[in-house]
Amino acid sequence: MTATVEIKQVSHRFGDFTALNNINLTIEAGSFAVLLGPSGCGKTTLLSVLGGFLHPTAGSVHLGGTDVTNVPPAKRATTTMFQDYALFPHMNLQDNVGFGLRMQGQSKKQRLSKSAELLALVGLEDSKRKKPHELSGGQRQRVALARALAVNPDVLLLDEPLGALDLKLRRQMQDELKAIQRRIGTTFIHVTHDQEEAMAIADKIIVMNEGQVEDQGTPESIYLKPKTVFSAAFMGEANLLQGRIDKFADDIITVNTDLGQFSLNKKCCVNSNVNVNDNVKICFRPEHVLAQDNTMDNNVNLGNTRVSDRAFFGSHQRCQLLADDGKTYIANLPQSQLIKNDSVMQLRINSESIVVLLA
Repeated sequence: MTATVEIKQVSHRFGDFTALNNINLTIEAGSFAVLLGPSGCGKTTLLSVLGGFLHPTAGSVHLGGTDVTNVPPAKRATTTMFQDYALFPHMNLQDNVGFGLRMQGQSKKQRLSKSAELLALVGLEDSKRKKPHELSGGQRQRVALARALAVNPDVLLLDEPLGALDLKLRRQMQDELKAIQRRIGTTFIHVTHDQEEAMAIADKIIVMNEGQVEDQGTPESIYLKPKTVFSAAFMGEANLLQGRIDKFADDIITVNTDLGQFSLNKKCCVNSNVNVNDNVKICFRPEHVLAQDNTMDNNVNLGNTRVSDRAFFGSHQRCQLLADDGKTYIANLPQSQLIKNDSVMQLRINSESIVVLLA
């Protein structure tokens, strides 16, 4: 079973503090959605509202078209997997996975069969007799996932489940979580503050900020065509240049900036209501800065810069470029390019990779 999740005009306050402010959101059945944002943005509060642990101050929650706003957690078709896993230390893995089924009144035979099936799904079929303390962090995470899936939820809610793992194991578990979600087809809603994790696992990313949905879409759209300055800056490194729209001419806009005037195709504007004299931010990613030997016709040249620092990252060189406006811009340039500190380098960007955002 799986279900579409609809959040309609949901707000929630803790005293005078507004944690959620009029959230409207649809998460399609069978998708892997990620609630992404900094600490205090409201993502965990929203997950708690979805799970029934918090009753919203206003608005409603619908699962599969049914209003469940007043349905308690135990009676919702959702299961929540927490960061600390909350496994029972005195039970073996088989009994941990089957605990929810036991609470549902299923027979021992049914519990053992389902536990075996799910432990096999997470690659722990040979460890069913072990206790949680005998496992690694990644293995405990798999057991917690198996236990959450055992009761066949329509929607699985995951509250930063990978936060306690080291980097290498976290990346491995990201791949495994995504593979399992695809295999079983359950709707997953996953909370994290880690942008790379969100892009690795999500079909849909919901960027949250100050209790509101700032941006939403596929990982590609959120990264390459962010809708707000916050979304652009939060989703990885972004260079932001202050500008003002000088004129529109057919499909071309002219922008005045501290680094000069240049023209762009109107499709660079993700906001359709951008007008002449609007203050904007010109956004481009470090990897969109072009190497010195790139002479394509659609380049935008922002003038000479001085390389104030560089670091080798294996796949690229991360360079800090000091421009005439006194600001530093980040460029990820080819590992093979000869770059020296204090050398002069043109700041050139492929115009098709630029995004114009309302400031």
